[in-house]
Amino acid sequence: MKITFNSSVSKTFKDQGRITNAIQKNLVIIIAGYLIVRPALAQELSDNSEIIINCDSCHNGVSAEDPDLRGQQQKYLEAQLEKFRNNKRVHSLMSIIGRNLSDEQLKELAKYYSQNIR
Repeated sequence: MKITFNSSVSKTFKDQGRITNAIQKNLVIIIAGYLIVRPALAQELSDNSEIIINCDSCHNGVSAEDPDLRGQQQKYLEAQLEKFRNNKRVHSLMSIIGRNLSDEQLKELAKYYSQNIR
């Protein structure tokens, strides 16, 4: 059995896809802009729990698009965050976030995720 859609339904699906892509791109730009405007964000935080909450918003195992970091090896996570920081690994958002992490925060994040089992 073949299901066909009339042209207006097909156009609606295409439009929704374009809108979703535009929203995702704009969201990345907004977040990146915020982080660029506030480059001292990581240094301002005396408690790293806020950073962990921010990271968990993507890396919590819920999203199929973002890797679940829970249970990953600490040294591997430290190395990847260091690569983002030094632009040896590039991602539109993670490269900006990596630049703003102190050495202590980077190590604490890696430790948190390595001890947080799925």
